[in-house]
Amino acid sequence: MLFQEFTILPGSIRRLYFGHRISAVEFINDIDVTIQVRRKKSLESLSKTKRKGFLTRSELEEEYGASPRDLSVVLAFAEHFGLEVMEIEAGKRTVTLRGNSNTMSNAFKVHVFETHSLGQTSRCRVGPIFIPTELSEIITGVFGLDNRPQAINHLRFASGLALESKPNAFDGEQLAGIYDFPISDGRGQTIALIELGGGYLHSDIKKFFTALNLNVPKIDSVSVNGGRNRPYLDKGADTEVALDIQVAGAVAPGAEIVVYFAPNDDQSFLKAILTAIHDEINKPTIISISWGAAECVWTEQQMVAMDEAFKSAAALGISVFCAAGDNGASDNIYDEKSHVDFPASSPNAIACGGTSLKFVGGVRQEIVWNNGDGGATGGGVSNFFPVPDYQKAVKMPQPVNTSAKFPGRGLPDVSAVADPYTGYAVLVHGHWTVVGGTSAVAPLYAGLTARLNARLSAAVGFLNTAIYKDPDAGLFNDISSGNNSVDRVVGYESNQGWDAVTGWGTPNGLNILNFFDKDE
Repeated sequence: MLFQEFTILPGSIRRLYFGHRISAVEFINDIDVTIQVRRKKSLESLSKTKRKGFLTRSELEEEYGASPRDLSVVLAFAEHFGLEVMEIEAGKRTVTLRGNSNTMSNAFKVHVFETHSLGQTSRCRVGPIFIPTELSEIITGVFGLDNRPQAINHLRFASGLALESKPNAFDGEQLAGIYDFPISDGRGQTIALIELGGGYLHSDIKKFFTALNLNVPKIDSVSVNGGRNRPYLDKGADTEVALDIQVAGAVAPGAEIVVYFAPNDDQSFLKAILTAIHDEINKPTIISISWGAAECVWTEQQMVAMDEAFKSAAALGISVFCAAGDNGASDNIYDEKSHVDFPASSPNAIACGGTSLKFVGGVRQEIVWNNGDGGATGGGVSNFFPVPDYQKAVKMPQPVNTSAKFPGRGLPDVSAVADPYTGYAVLVHGHWTVVGGTSAVAPLYAGLTARLNARLSAAVGFLNTAIYKDPDAGLFNDISSGNNSVDRVVGYESNQGWDAVTGWGTPNGLNILNFFDKDE
């Protein structure tokens, strides 16, 4: 193969963010990139096989992984350009290559340089990636040339106070009662938490569960791409990790929790998700993701790659819950247009929105979370993903104040309390605090799903294909008051039934259990 003619890799264009200072192009050593290649055959073909049950990991990797021929062409490309092969994983469809800035420039026709923003130095590229024409049908993504921070955690503090005793705020065990979760401790299930920074202290975990009179769940950590459990470097990220563990663990203390730590960049985020999905040791049945960003800050190749990963998860029966964002319809983009958050906008993920909850005298009072100070549930209509089949019977709202050119996937799908002022009691760095955000909703649903799977002795898998089938099944408490308009961005209104603010609403756990029990 000559590898002399090049073409643009679709969806690979990256832009330079406002506020980044650029260094002169200098030699950079040891750049690792992850190349993703196409599947042997489309995973959509599963729906035509009428196969009962979910695939095993070995079946997924054997039938829908990368073909040996495609991998051999990628390896020939690496050898031709002097790139060192670090890892080949046919099941994940990835090849990791290492080289310096000169070899990467020759191989992908890009210039890699450094940028500086807020005291942080990152590797950066601008424009598209080019690949040899021999690889144009084989390579679907190239990640790692740019390692700028990709996502934020969807966490909101009620205040900065560090308290010595447990505050009067919700915890997962209380919410399991309020939302009628079926009785179970989730034993036999494994919940994967994806974390792009931060860490946890074992002393915090022990103190939290002791305060709730619950057994401390089994917690393990997995390092991805150099990420690891590193508390005390970033209090916000540490609080996110603590929140995820403590919410999911309080709902399902019998489940095992595995925390996949990865750096906050596009390559590492993707690798963390793929590692959890294909983990043959821990075998997660549920994945919770509390990190994301507006669709417009992602490359198209990244959104496609992660959506394909979630498609693999669905084929395995793994439920993937993603926070829908905490900045209302703006999703932290200040162009006075509406945006939705990714990866929550993936049609193969279950997007989790937020409410404000009061529970007085045994009565649940719940509205859309919107504090009026910029803190509000994410939600709206995707500008990238079209309406999936399971949403086609839903009346999708017209995109509000956006450049969307087609009806997009609506989100969220489900909701629960996220308002920090009616929020969650969390213990971090030895002290209690109260937080909220849709990042709390994803692990809450992860815990619920662990209970459902344990009670059913089977995985419920990708919930969306089921919960959109019967709008009158009473699976959720409808939220019909409020909107997610923020600042000068007009958002979406809640109404009866599904809406682009709280989805179907908040869970009625027993009804969901009975629904799946009958469906079997």
